[in-house]
Amino acid sequence: MRIASFTSTAVVTIAAVAVLAGCSTPSTTAGSGGEIDAAALLGTWVLEEEFPTAPETPYLSFTDDDAWVGSDGCNTTAGTWDLAADGTIAVTAGPSTMIACDGAPLPMLFSETTSVAIDGDALTITGADGATTLVRSTDANVGPQDPVGFWGTDEAGQPSLELGLDGALAGTDGCNQLVGSWALADGQLKFLDVATTLMACEGVDTWLSGASFAFLQGGTMTIYAEDGTQLGQLERAE
Repeated sequence: MRIASFTSTAVVTIAAVAVLAGCSTPSTTAGSGGEIDAAALLGTWVLEEEFPTAPETPYLSFTDDDAWVGSDGCNTTAGTWDLAADGTIAVTAGPSTMIACDGAPLPMLFSETTSVAIDGDALTITGADGATTLVRSTDANVGPQDPVGFWGTDEAGQPSLELGLDGALAGTDGCNQLVGSWALADGQLKFLDVATTLMACEGVDTWLSGASFAFLQGGTMTIYAEDGTQLGQLERAE
């Protein structure tokens, strides 16, 4: 039995920072003589508008390690933020896929943001193109998702992945066994150093053996090849 290995080198932003759903926060407005508390920015923020045709709700999410991740409904971007007491903010943003859909360009708007203001559960981000107001989300299905767990089905001939807390990856493409590791970096989920057996199984589509990275949107993992080709999807097991 031969063993082949492949390592993900593609960088695609997905969502993978813990969702911080918060309670109401005190009014903190920048630019009016008061100081803004960076802790008030933490959590996940959405527009009040709904986007029923987008794969996921557009959002911006912030964590206390000065990282952020956002989605326009189809594409996810991650980066860093550095907020000053007067509300001015320095933002970096990583790469993103360019999937077209009916969402809202929140990651692009935030990457160009120069100041923020927080008033209770309302966040206003301001850049060269003007101001956009978001509201705090408490929906656990909105924002970055935890990849740990079993994805797919244990039905014979079907693909599945199990991602462990320790970063271990195990699974099957429906024919061959897969072993390796996974990692989150700058909002990206990567499949690393994955080895697979090379058995031939008649009538089985072994697309999962070409996995390089994935998006997590709600309970769905959308998996891509290294060149950005979408290979398939796995649903989180109950």
